[in-house]
Parts: sequence; structure tokens; C-alpha cells
Amino acid sequence: MPRLEPKTREELTPGQQELHDLFDDSATKAYGDLFTWRIDGRQIGPMPFFLHHPKIGMAAMQLNGAMAQIPLPPDAKETAIVTVTAYHKAAYAVYCHERLASAPGYLEKNQLELIKKGEKPDGLNEGCSVAFDVALRLSTTPGPMPQQLWDRGAAVFGKDGLVALLHYIGFYSHVSMLMNGTDVPVPES
Repeated sequence: MPRLEPKTREELTPGQQELHDLFDDSATKAYGDLFTWRIDGRQIGPMPFFLHHPKIGMAAMQLNGAMAQIPLPPDAKETAIVTVTAYHKAAYAVYCHERLASAPGYLEKNQLELIKKGEKPDGLNEGCSVAFDVALRLSTTPGPMPQQLWDRGAAVFGKDGLVALLHYIGFYSHVSMLMNGTDVPVPES
């Protein structure tokens, strides 16, 4: 049971309702029915946490939107996000992003299963390979990322793309901790 109960829109303050509506619109456009992000009109996942302090939640939504403007191949982005959220055992985030990472041309089911175990699968394209290596290194090893991994990432994505990758890794590490702190479950089928 989550530690912050999802609320209906009517139970929210006006500031919370503004964030609720923004997320509702964004999630409907971006995800549709790909995964469950709303139950009985109540937003689940990270939203109860973000709605608790809507100014912070709005800033998180704006940051996520700004990151999306920096070119980064979506399969590499999802590889990094699944790597990070699986490392942190953020069940709801893994549930959502493994569905996104399963899009045609992204990752195969067996590759996702290995990534969720922290193992690098064979057959990753160059971008997904770098995304996995960077995400796993930053998640598991304190201290600066090795120069050779930075150089490899910059060669594959360009400096802007690599910085975008780092933003996603940091953002989803943050989101994973929030979800784990508030015990966000995977919705029942």
C-alpha cells in the first residue's frame, strides 16, 4: 500500500489540480493505455508524491519536458531508465518503462530481463550499449565516471546527447528514491 494515497481531482487544492491536469493531459497524449497511471480517477505512480508539494511537482514536470527537447535516441533513453530504476528496485517505474522500452525496434524481452538483473545483454545497438554502461556505472560506482566512458558516450550521442542521458539517469534515480520512499506498488492486473 502506498504511503501517500492517490486522491481524486476534487480532493486536491487548486495548485494540485493544475499539476494534476497537466500530468493527465501529458500522460494521455504520451502513453494512452500503454500502462496504468490512473485508477478510478486517481493518478498513481510518482504523482501522489509530486502532488503533495505541487511547486516541486511542477518543476519536475518542467525538467522532464526540457530534457525531452535534447536529442537522444528513445531506445537508448529507455535502456538507461530501465537500468537505473531496476537497480533501485523502483517497481512502478520499471513496470512503466519496460513497456516503453518494448516498443518495436527498441529492446527485446530477453534483453529487458537481463537489464532488470543488472546484466548487459548481447545484441544491443551502440546507443543502448553506451546508455546501459553509463547508467549502470553511475548507479553502482561512487565517484566520477571514467573518461573513456565519457568519450565513448560523446562519440555516440554528441556532448548534448550525453548530457541529456546524464539528466535522465539523475532524474530517474531521484524518481526511484521517491517511489521507494513512498512505497509505490505496481498496479494489480
